[in-house]
Amino acid sequence: MTATGSANPLRLSPIFFAIVFASFFVCALAIYWPSLPGLFYSDDAQYIAHNEYIHRFTPENLRAILDPWGAPGKMTQNYAPVHLLLHGLEVQLFQGWMPGYRIVNILLHSLAASLLVALLIRSRLPAWGAIAGGAFFLVHPANVEAVAWISQLKSTAGLSFALLALVLHPRRPGWSVLVFALAILTKALSAFALPVALLFEWTRRTRAREPSGDLEADPQQAFRTLALVLWALVFVCFTAVEFPIFRYTNANVAPLGEDVISLTYSVIAIAGRYLALAATNWGVGAFQEAPEAGTWMAPWVLLTLPSLAVLAARLVVTTRQRSEEAAYWWWAALSFAPVCQIFPFLYPIADRYLYFILPGLIGGCALAAASSPLGPWLGRAGKGPARGLLLTALACWLVAFGLRAHERAILWAEPTSLEREAIRNHPEGLLAHLEQAREAARQGDVEAVVVHLRFAFDRGRIEFTTYQYDPVWEPVRDDPRFSEVVQQMARKWLELEPLYRRPSQIELRGFAHAHMIVGEYREAKELLERALEVGGLRDARIRKELVTVRLELQRERKAEARADGGAAQPSE
Repeated sequence: MTATGSANPLRLSPIFFAIVFASFFVCALAIYWPSLPGLFYSDDAQYIAHNEYIHRFTPENLRAILDPWGAPGKMTQNYAPVHLLLHGLEVQLFQGWMPGYRIVNILLHSLAASLLVALLIRSRLPAWGAIAGGAFFLVHPANVEAVAWISQLKSTAGLSFALLALVLHPRRPGWSVLVFALAILTKALSAFALPVALLFEWTRRTRAREPSGDLEADPQQAFRTLALVLWALVFVCFTAVEFPIFRYTNANVAPLGEDVISLTYSVIAIAGRYLALAATNWGVGAFQEAPEAGTWMAPWVLLTLPSLAVLAARLVVTTRQRSEEAAYWWWAALSFAPVCQIFPFLYPIADRYLYFILPGLIGGCALAAASSPLGPWLGRAGKGPARGLLLTALACWLVAFGLRAHERAILWAEPTSLEREAIRNHPEGLLAHLEQAREAARQGDVEAVVVHLRFAFDRGRIEFTTYQYDPVWEPVRDDPRFSEVVQQMARKWLELEPLYRRPSQIELRGFAHAHMIVGEYREAKELLERALEVGGLRDARIRKELVTVRLELQRERKAEARADGGAAQPSE
């Protein structure tokens, strides 16, 4: 054994890694080929298509992207400058050639799967088992959302950086600090790598102290410790910037439970859905709705509790044993924590959220199997018919997952098919109500529109600007009942204003529009003038809007003057 703890250091050679990566990339390209021509969709608009800051790499735009309190971070509601810079590079390279954007995601996904193989081998898993674990991650149908959705570059790049930092830390601790910083500045969920690296280091030192320890004296231990201190410093600095932005993200969304107990039931049910999704790909799909979990007797709670009890017991046992397996279980748990609805958001379950959880589950299960009584038998390569049967079953499982992932990739060639699928799967869900509202608007049925939009409002959808400009609402836009719902959304938006510290030009403009919707033109004028003082790429639009607001104020003053004049006239 070497200082990295791998069973065979040759298996981690550059040639071996290059072969694994090339093989994974060819497989991934075959799976995702149908999605390549698909257009920008949903979040791609604010991240790429309509994000002026990444279209030209001027010094002003670069400063704004890197500024922790700059407009780009506020617009995307995350401080992720590396993510935006990567998209900027894509825009310079590909312009309107859509396959290029997804090929980058496929490359990064293949890299993440290959790095997972390297990490599993370093955890002393047999090479074939590590490759199987990486292949399982590569072809999992739930990962299609993270790979085929262009703006989810933040997931594929963030996880790749995080895995690379974990792989580099034992022998290249200095480089690992830089790569961890890149990871966390790409996606906040990459922070899972810090506690996982600490656990790997802790278990490594435990093995070194054992009488039968297989680790030699390690001159780099002090450097690794310093590197982890720097990792922690990066995390603290990032959190100081990210949390003030994150605190108002989805602040309008109600939690899934009225109290701690009911919220706990919901979290358990959501955990069960993710476990089922990870193991079987059951429930894979876009815009998923949370399962009903009002009491502990809810089906998903009852089904999930035994599994969670087993996993929790395994986590405790392996942690007490200071086994490296514990790091993977903690990895899965820590990656689940931010998406478990402690901080509520509109869609509590999403395929893409499994992207960071799944490698931890794969590593935990693989090492648990290797340390079980079956471990020695599993390690004897090519011996016995039972082993051949196991490998055949595993190959069939991977092929089945790959074919299912290919089917889902086809949907991304025309992303609106994802919405149709979501409406079929969740006919009483948020997306179904929004589509029914649009259909009712086309027919001029304002009462139905109001019913469906109030459902969306109660769920936390308050993006009032959609109803101002989308032509689908034109048949009902002048109806007072429709206007009342839109004004209610605008007022809810304005309730969030105190949460915004040092608002950007885009945020000030958004609040100004909300005041305009409710007829408060004086407040709108003040905010638009502040937006011009702050400065940004939308100065020209704001000046035009100021003209409109001033005209409205003039009309108000004239109307007030006429009313006062009429009231002053003596009655005959």
